[in-house]
Formats: sequence, C-alpha cells, structure tokens
Amino acid sequence: MKVMANLPEKLHQELGINKARANFITLFISSLICVRTVNLTEIALNFSPKVQTSSSYRRIQSFFLNFELCYSLLAKLIMSLLPEEPLVLSIDRTNWKFGKADINIFMLSVEYNGVAIPDWNVYYCCDDIIKSINYIFEL
Repeated sequence: MKVMANLPEKLHQELGINKARANFITLFISSLICVRTVNLTEIALNFSPKVQTSSSYRRIQSFFLNFELCYSLLAKLIMSLLPEEPLVLSIDRTNWKFGKADINIFMLSVEYNGVAIPDWNVYYCCDDIIKSINYIFEL
C-alpha cells in the first residue's frame, strides 16, 4: 500500500511529528486495519512478534496518554492523501450513557475504497456536563 509506505514521512513533514512517533502512528494504523477492531490488546498483538504483547499494549497507552494531535491538520493531511475525485460523505449519530450523562455523537466521514474515514465530529452532552465541538472537516 503506497500511502502507508509514505505515511511516516508525510506525518513528519506535514504535521511536524518526530520520526519515531510518525513510525508508531503508521504501525498503529496498519495494525488497526489488519485486526479490524479498536481493541488495544488486539492491535498490540499485531505489533512486532519479537516484542511481548503487554509491552506493545503499554506503548500504545503511553502514546495516547502523552501525545496531543492537532485534528484540523490531520484532516488536511487525510484529504491530501485522497485522490482528487468526487468523494462520498457519510454521516452517523449515536448516543452513549456516561454515568447519568447522555453523550450524543455526530460523525461525518469520507468514504474511500469501502472505508469510512472520520473527518468531522461533534460531541454534545445533553445535560451540559460535557460540551466539546471539534470541526476538523475543512474543504
């Protein structure tokens, strides 16, 4: 997959991410695609067979704990990787309970080769405990 081969360099150049983190993100994404789940243990199992799964799992946890990504730049990067042709957009809405709070999530995604890539999301909690709006879909 040509895009995955170029992804670490693109992440480094376009988003200013250091090369070690860019390589990790590429490994994480390719593992995510292979295992087809967001379960971190399953993703860690797909990392290097030379490394214990528990070590890979801690590496994933540490990454998400210590790394902050600019989602608007990420959206621009994703759009730059897609071919310049008409795109199919899909929307989805779901409702989760977090304690007594209702969390409504609206997701707008770009479809490419049968995969929906989230580009714009709005998180809204009905009882005003959590309100966060992230507009990362920029055309």
